[in-house]
Amino acid sequence: MELTLGAKYEIGDAAATETLFALTSDSDASVAAEAVEALSKLPNNKSFLPRFVTVAESAPTEGVRARAVRYL
Repeated sequence: MELTLGAKYEIGDAAATETLFALTSDSDASVAAEAVEALSKLPNNKSFLPRFVTVAESAPTEGVRARAVRYL
């Protein structure tokens, strides 16, 4: 997936979903954790649940996994 720099998204904007999920695997744990938190602010969508579970199980750092679990 290619990330678009300078894209303008608002908090809770579902259009940012793919970008945010891509950022959950960023090598910078703070970026990944912020992406997980931003995803948690999206309107409830049960179709995201399997992807959130994957992040919670496989994120490279414990803090990112913990944040994902917190929002499940």
